[in-house]
Amino acid sequence: MSEWKLVNPLLYPVLPKEDEFGAQCHSFREDKAFISSRNLVFVREDYPPGQYDKNELEHLRSLFAELLRRLRHESGQADMPKPEDLVMVMFGEIESLPEPPALEHFGNVVTIQTYPLIAAVTERQYTAALKLPEDFTSPIHRILFLDAISAYLEHDFRVSILFAAMAMEIAFGTALEEAYEAILASPDDPRYRVQTIPIGGGAFSIKDPIFDRLREKTDFSIRVHEMSLYVLGKSLRVDKQSLHKRSITLYRSRNKIVHLGTTDEAKEEVLVIDEKGAFAAVETASDCLSWLGLSSAIPLPKLAFVSGEEFSAFVDGLEV
Repeated sequence: MSEWKLVNPLLYPVLPKEDEFGAQCHSFREDKAFISSRNLVFVREDYPPGQYDKNELEHLRSLFAELLRRLRHESGQADMPKPEDLVMVMFGEIESLPEPPALEHFGNVVTIQTYPLIAAVTERQYTAALKLPEDFTSPIHRILFLDAISAYLEHDFRVSILFAAMAMEIAFGTALEEAYEAILASPDDPRYRVQTIPIGGGAFSIKDPIFDRLREKTDFSIRVHEMSLYVLGKSLRVDKQSLHKRSITLYRSRNKIVHLGTTDEAKEEVLVIDEKGAFAAVETASDCLSWLGLSSAIPLPKLAFVSGEEFSAFVDGLEV
């Protein structure tokens, strides 16, 4: 991505002026450590000492923003800092990078919350983020789903429900359109009614009039049943009746919030705008993305704690 390189966070506690980094590093096993830091550190071997110009600051800011965007996509860490959270850029000189320190054992854990550990960026995810194409863009449904979790963690429950519903709706639209494009690419499949239609000047349009007619409808329930059944070969209403009901409730709640700002006094079943309702929205969106095959191990923000023997078993299951 750049001639600047990210310093291994394992080194933060032993860098010069380590107190400025606010980094904490604890080991759970010989091969597993949990690191938290208020900062990111980049190094560049050929940068002239003392020559810190405005263009280089902007370059570092862009590098910081791009790295966070990729890591958020790859790891699913919804509450990852945003580029606008960048407060200060400091320059310094390091003769050479130190060796990684001996890891401080976490000690006897009494109780610890699981979500920060599950959502932590792993070494594998960091490597995968750097390998993404230069023109990479995260799918809109994934961005919105992460935004829904972020809003939930910030107790902005109205926004969380809205983003969860939007993520669900766009995910269905994405899956249906991708399936439709594949159908048009194989027009001889007898399951569909692909037609070649003259449009004048010797040009032709290839389309399936049945899908096009269904697509004209704005009713979300048609997307999760008739349209899905036609192009995906499965229906949420048929396969997952409980999830189908939850998805309709979430979509209905979204409409109430968009038009009225609240779900109070609704005559049909809706989600209450509170912590329980927002989590139900996030969980429903997550289950819908999984059903569509669009989910990629995004951890849900469940408030859970482990201790004692449970902690050991929990750590054994953590990815690195």
